[in-house]
Amino acid sequence: MQVPRVTDKLAPAQGAIVRRKPLRESATKQAEHAQVGRRSRREAMTGQAPAGTAARYRRNWVDASLFLQAFREERPLADWANTERAFRIEVTEQALAWLDDHVGDITTVEIQAYENALLNKPMVDKRGNKKVGFERSTINNRLSALRSLFLQAIELGKRTDEPTEKITRKRPDRAYHQPPLPLEQVREVLDAIDRTTPIGYRDWMLIRTIVRMGLRREEAAEMTVGDFDRAPDGGLQVTLRRKGDKRQIVLVPRDLERALSEYMATLDLDDVLFPVIRGAGKVHRALPLSTSSVTKIVRKRVSAALGRPVGPHALRATSITEALDAGAPLPSVQRYHGHRDVQTTLLYHGDKLDRSTSAGDLWDLGEGEEDPGA
Repeated sequence: MQVPRVTDKLAPAQGAIVRRKPLRESATKQAEHAQVGRRSRREAMTGQAPAGTAARYRRNWVDASLFLQAFREERPLADWANTERAFRIEVTEQALAWLDDHVGDITTVEIQAYENALLNKPMVDKRGNKKVGFERSTINNRLSALRSLFLQAIELGKRTDEPTEKITRKRPDRAYHQPPLPLEQVREVLDAIDRTTPIGYRDWMLIRTIVRMGLRREEAAEMTVGDFDRAPDGGLQVTLRRKGDKRQIVLVPRDLERALSEYMATLDLDDVLFPVIRGAGKVHRALPLSTSSVTKIVRKRVSAALGRPVGPHALRATSITEALDAGAPLPSVQRYHGHRDVQTTLLYHGDKLDRSTSAGDLWDLGEGEEDPGA
């Protein structure tokens, strides 16, 4: 199946807009509802529904539906190939309604054809350069969205199998694109932060925690004081909210334990670990930072110290590479940083194969014996 190059917009829909079935009968609505139901602590407190994941899945379902209809010769392939359809409501609702009607008869062969079409789709990137095919990670995300849909269809009794499970997910053939921030530059960033103000102290502790534990930004944003407790060996452990709404208990590095204890006592925190701070230092102890705020803080602080903005994931990459360099076994680093597959860990630092209880305790920021919380 050859994918055409199309730039014209879709023709307006004729007649009434096709609507999906009610929630109890709609696999797409059920799967969308499941994503919206996975609300973060901040979203639960503010009442703002998280549109992110659900909206991305919906766009992916529309894309797959348009291709599958074309594959079955029910509509022109140009409708799928078009990159300017803008997801008008009539297109979106018709595509999702079609999926609801046919979710039970979609086959693995059709999903494989969709995967191949994504690999060969002519496109223009953000810089205006022509290219062929999506990145492997994008294709995997498309398949994951379909998988969530098929799982809901199984629960609704509309099918008995999950067709994407027979398709092998291929890893991107490249190293992780965001390099780690060198350790000496991490120390520069921390040293440049004024810890005499509540905002400065919070930002210093946020960056230190992300880099010492290798946290994703959403994991850091959702941490609370109540997540910490004592491990059987007397050390400090924390329950993290990982990707996929999973929970994982990990040990806190000892130097970070001391710094966190003083930080929580100084700001008198008893709920959110990294709260919103406004005005002249008013601490909103029950309102956590958003994930976008975490990114803005890290980029702002790194830019102020180094003259260039770097996101929080570079700090996570620093944690992974430093743990491997310090001799932590690869499976320990994988688990400590919440990777489901060890191959994901290797994307960050694939040449350190022979390398924790707590992987974080095998290295530190090189600050000597001085109490890091001082």
